[in-house]
Amino acid sequence: MTRSDITRVLKRIPALCSQGIGPSWQDRATHSDVLAEFQKRQQDLLQSARVCTCICRWLKDQPRTPHVNLAVTTNDLTRLAAQQVGPISNGQLIAAALYCGFLFRLSRNNNPKVYLNISDAIFTRQTPPA
Repeated sequence: MTRSDITRVLKRIPALCSQGIGPSWQDRATHSDVLAEFQKRQQDLLQSARVCTCICRWLKDQPRTPHVNLAVTTNDLTRLAAQQVGPISNGQLIAAALYCGFLFRLSRNNNPKVYLNISDAIFTRQTPPA
């Protein structure tokens, strides 16, 4: 995955950044503070092509479902993938999944959750770390 690939994903989901979907208002006093932090996190995501490539390798072996699975969020998957891939962010996992052709659905009500067409069986088939 390259920076250009991540840019194409950002065109599909302009609110995507390294933390996930949308800016975080936590501890931000002004709109300009939030915007500056969001832009920084988008730049962080654009610079994470190597990590996204590792996530793609991990995702290619994971079972898909025909439709988006609302029982599993990308937050859940990020924690699981990190056990195999190393430290990753929710935004990196989302970018890699979209690049790899996973179907997705954004959560409603300004919730940053994203759902993919991945089987929840993924949680039972992973081997625990040694």
